[in-house]
Amino acid sequence: MVASRRKGVWLAALAIALAVGARADDGGPTARISPIATLRAPASRVGPKNVVVRGRLTWVARGRSGNEYAAVQDDTAGIWLDVQRAKDSGTWQGEDAWRTVEPGMLVEVEGVRDRDDQTFAPQIVPLAIKPLAPPTDVELPAALPTTADRLFSGLDDSQRITIEGVVQGLAEQRGRWLITLEAGGRRIRIRAPKDADSPTPSLMVDATLQVTGVATTSYTTRGQFVLPTIMVPRSCDMRVVSPAPTAAFDAPEIPLERLGRLIPGVDVRHRIRTRGTVSYASETGLFYLQSRALGVRVEASETADVRPGDMVEVSGFLDRERVLAGLSQAAGIVNAVVKVVGRSSRPTATVIQPDRIVEINRAAQRNGRLAEPGDYDGCLIECRARVGDLRADADGIIPLIAGSTALTATLSEDVRSDVAALEPGCELVVRGIVQFELEPPVAGTLPRLGRMTLLVPSAADITVVSRPSWWTPRRLLAVLGMLAVAFAVALGWVGLLRREVAVQSRRLAAEITERQRAEIEFEAALEERSRLAANLHDTVLQTVTGIGYQLKSVQQAAEQPLAADPESLATAQRMVEHAVHQLRGKVWSMRMMPREGQTFPAALEALAARLQVGQAPRIVVHVAGVEREMPDIVSGNLLLLAEEAIHNALKHARATTIDAMALYDDDSVGVVIHDDGAGFHVATEGTEPPGHFGLAGMRERMRRLRGRVTVESSRSEGTTVTATVPAERSRAALSARPVSPDGLDA
Repeated sequence: MVASRRKGVWLAALAIALAVGARADDGGPTARISPIATLRAPASRVGPKNVVVRGRLTWVARGRSGNEYAAVQDDTAGIWLDVQRAKDSGTWQGEDAWRTVEPGMLVEVEGVRDRDDQTFAPQIVPLAIKPLAPPTDVELPAALPTTADRLFSGLDDSQRITIEGVVQGLAEQRGRWLITLEAGGRRIRIRAPKDADSPTPSLMVDATLQVTGVATTSYTTRGQFVLPTIMVPRSCDMRVVSPAPTAAFDAPEIPLERLGRLIPGVDVRHRIRTRGTVSYASETGLFYLQSRALGVRVEASETADVRPGDMVEVSGFLDRERVLAGLSQAAGIVNAVVKVVGRSSRPTATVIQPDRIVEINRAAQRNGRLAEPGDYDGCLIECRARVGDLRADADGIIPLIAGSTALTATLSEDVRSDVAALEPGCELVVRGIVQFELEPPVAGTLPRLGRMTLLVPSAADITVVSRPSWWTPRRLLAVLGMLAVAFAVALGWVGLLRREVAVQSRRLAAEITERQRAEIEFEAALEERSRLAANLHDTVLQTVTGIGYQLKSVQQAAEQPLAADPESLATAQRMVEHAVHQLRGKVWSMRMMPREGQTFPAALEALAARLQVGQAPRIVVHVAGVEREMPDIVSGNLLLLAEEAIHNALKHARATTIDAMALYDDDSVGVVIHDDGAGFHVATEGTEPPGHFGLAGMRERMRRLRGRVTVESSRSEGTTVTATVPAERSRAALSARPVSPDGLDA
């Protein structure tokens, strides 16, 4: 039995059995004895149930491989006893009797029927096994003849049977013989004792053998049937019916290309013999022989020391189950003995693409003919292919794409480390043994070729023709992803920089504005000082100089009474008064230049009224245009310029009327001073002598305000001084800090 029968301890079932089942030894009523056949019937197997059966043991295994099992059979059927599960669950109570029972003894078994849904292989988990006869009363039930079909259907499970077949394989396993018996075209596994009474091994292979034992079944964890096994309890239960017809290498010889076909007069149950050149060999005893476009797979009974290129003679058994199992349609020889008979070069690989191989096989199957020149299954071929997507967990498996055919290259362990790292998209030239997986037949059709695999013999059989561009789709996506992230980060950074630049720009603009204001204030102060210096030079300084001359005359008169001039002192006194008047006027003008809330025309009228005092010419003030607000810095400078122009007209022009006009245009503001006195020629007399700053001061004042001043004069029409400031400059000055006309902060 396989190891899967030991799994899944049914504690609940056993607890129910202990609670419900009554033991005769405990004084309770004895459970009714059930025929084993009723326990095997599917209709009776509903839920866990305690049972009692009586019969003779047909198989006992104590401690072999850590497993303990038995089989019991009555007149109706046989059933398996899983003693190991009972011990694992802690419900086993029959250890004393278990040590003494042997096959053939009559026993009573109390236990719980296994509730696994195995209709072909039910079993009992025993609580105890009680002998019902003395140890000398040993008699095995009669063995029923059976067939391979009955064994593969599970009808004879756990019963003592006998069957006859040809021994196609013999190996030793854990102190017992493991025999492969071919019966009815199917292979059955036999486990038999290995002792002195066993038949001679050399006489069993290829001999017709009759075996008697207990039929068991192996199944997967899903309950799927795998293989029948016959457990032979005694060596005497094996009998050679007929010895091997011939020695190994005296078996009928069949050419490689004829293997697997029906050959009249040849019993394919027995050994056959063939020859060929090894195209592939592994360390496990598996190798391939090749003839033209046909290949043969050989599994040696022992590790065969063969290499590619060896010419060998092989004697073994034809494996007819590979096609039925969907493994391959290439002929296979199993349990073979091998003899090297020569040495030649390795067979040359046939250069052919997988698409062509598939086309040849499909055409042959479609037309019901043999593939010509062959199906290439098991043959060494050479093809060109491209590496597909590699899986990280597929060690030694390389997906390939050759034209429209997808296949895989399988590398053995000794080849994997020698093959350079491959990547998807590599163009390769690959040599390998073709292996086909067969697709299951559909609606009665024959199996069709499925997935193709190339078994690569060595690293030298893989040649890299070209490697793909580094810019694979995956890498391109990765780079694009990184660029997208970098672009997003850059956008964020640019946004932050723009915000910072905007903040710094505002700060810089404010600082520039402050600097411009400071520069304007400095220039205004400097120009005002220059103007004051010029005014003081032309007025007060000259008056004080005159006073000095008069005082000197008075001093001389004191020293020379006869030369005294009685008017000198009076003149000096008048000049002092004149100087005081001039200084008072300058101080008054400095004090009054700020408008102190007046409009520009009103301030201009106040200036005219102040300058009119003591003067003969009449000063008239006009307004041209629509009056609007004017910054102090602009109006102050225009008032100072108007004062300078009116002062010049009073001093030099000998005019009778002076017109002062406040000018408001759409694009400028300004002042116009016109007198009707004696003018001058601007081209020759417009340049003032050193130390005189009237016109120069006007120009510098207007330059500071980005304005302009023009002087128009003629000797017959008088003089006109026009000063204008652009409206944009005037509006910009409104946002600047107010500055007094003398250059000091207001």
